[in-house]
Amino acid sequence: MKNEKRVFSRIKLISKTSLYFKKKRYPVKLHNISLQGATVLVDDQIMLNKGNNCLLKINPEGSDITMDLEALTMYHKQNRIGFQFCENSQKTVKELCKLISSNFDKTE
Repeated sequence: MKNEKRVFSRIKLISKTSLYFKKKRYPVKLHNISLQGATVLVDDQIMLNKGNNCLLKINPEGSDITMDLEALTMYHKQNRIGFQFCENSQKTVKELCKLISSNFDKTE
């Protein structure tokens, strides 16, 4: 049985996203998100190791909400990179909730 360490459930949220690492921008796709982290899909090879500090710029299509989230790399397997967000202030959590709920408003 797999030992699950996540506290918050991941929500599938497909979105174009920019990943910034060492002053370079990489286009990636947001695959899922939670209040503590996210998984992105990559087409190009990005040399990241666990613990690398990055910036994710998330702006779902059709949304007026954009978020810049500092994140640490948790894993990099094939075309998926998992991140844990560095900031968990009330303001950031509220903005993440708004971002996630705005996506659901469009689909219902």
